[in-house]
Amino acid sequence: MEMNKPKNPDNLSDFERTHVPDVEIPYTPMKGEIFELIVKVGEIRHDMGEEHFLKWIELYNDNILLDRIDLGPQVEPKCIFNVSYTQNTCFRIVTSCNLHGAWERVVRVEFS
Repeated sequence: MEMNKPKNPDNLSDFERTHVPDVEIPYTPMKGEIFELIVKVGEIRHDMGEEHFLKWIELYNDNILLDRIDLGPQVEPKCIFNVSYTQNTCFRIVTSCNLHGAWERVVRVEFS
């Protein structure tokens, strides 16, 4: 699957802001603690109509799929993943738009 990535992650276009996953971690977690990784797509809400919608959101650690949330028309493009790690790590969040393909964001999590 071809992966779409923003041309400049620090200055997203409106189109990119509609497709690239937006990730929030409400606080700095401690090692081994279960914490929430909140994902919504996108910074500008993606259309979720019958003809243009997001199909799913996936959470990866490196190339290992940890979880997948299926979406579809009329479904809010937001989910919460509960995760726990004992060392600093990078998560990849991938979403798939039925018209514009897969989009990725990488988030580094550092523990207190």
